[in-house]
Amino acid sequence: MWLSHKDNQYNGKIFEVAAGRVAENFVGSNKGYWDKNLTVEKLFENEEVILDQDGYKSLENTVELSKWMTEDNTGW
Repeated sequence: MWLSHKDNQYNGKIFEVAAGRVAENFVGSNKGYWDKNLTVEKLFENEEVILDQDGYKSLENTVELSKWMTEDNTGW
C-alpha cells in the first residue's frame, strides 16, 4: 500500500522487500577504464580497474553520471 499511496514520492525507485525488511536498491558506477582504442587484450589487462568498486558513485540521472565520468578525462 505504501508504494501505491498518493503521498508516496518515490516513483521510479527500486525497492527490495522480504521477511519484514524494506531497502532501496540502486545502481552505482565506478570510474572504469578509459581508452579510445579499446581491444579485448586491453580489457583483460585492466579487469581489476574495470571491476574496482572503491570510490563508486550512485547518481540520480545520466547527466550527473556523464559529468562525473568525464571530469578527469579531458579530451573525451
